[in-house]
Amino acid sequence: MPNHDTDYLRYTAAFMMNQYNWGQDKELRAWLRNNRLDGFSKLVASIDKDDVEKQAIMKRMRDNSFPAMEKLQTFLAALEA
Repeated sequence: MPNHDTDYLRYTAAFMMNQYNWGQDKELRAWLRNNRLDGFSKLVASIDKDDVEKQAIMKRMRDNSFPAMEKLQTFLAALEA
């Protein structure tokens, strides 16, 4: 449970790393997609390949995930300093 407002940064960084690592395992990725607790993966998987608008949004999210993680790491390093 978060105790401080800055815990959001730590939890978000951990979540992003978990999502990346879990996404590398095909079987785990399939299990997560069918898990009732992970609605986002199921929602993303159900986007029609011809839905240009939604596919563009997903591309922007993918393209910005690594820069976002780098920025989170910068914020976390500043908190530790």
